[in-house]
Amino acid sequence: RLILDCNVLISAAITDWPCREVLHRSTLLGIIYLSEDVLKEYNLVCSRDKFRLSHGKLLENIKRVVEVAEIIEVEQSQFVLPDHKDQMYIDLAFTTNANFLITGNLSDFPDKQYGITSVVSPRTFLDFITERKNYA
Repeated sequence: RLILDCNVLISAAITDWPCREVLHRSTLLGIIYLSEDVLKEYNLVCSRDKFRLSHGKLLENIKRVVEVAEIIEVEQSQFVLPDHKDQMYIDLAFTTNANFLITGNLSDFPDKQYGITSVVSPRTFLDFITERKNYA
């Protein structure tokens, strides 16, 4: 059960590694959860002028996630983050009992563990699933 921060989709469109691999593997391996608010943020951030050269790839990434994601209504969690704009991600993780919230901005989630959800970098997530595959 996965939550993808918007910055993972952006990095997957702009750079090759590791976010592109996270996007690829997460759409194959895991159940991705979205809320309407997270989807709105994906679309809003990806339409910013500074990303216009990557706009097509960003839209493609959003489409890939939406095709496999389950969009759910979110319950408010008891967790409080320093930046209220990130609250939608932790609330989504709480509502879905997500295993991982994958983000390139670990400092936005200071506790790194929220209930059963581990907040991890894209690289850490790839290391985890690679290690797990080697032991399976």
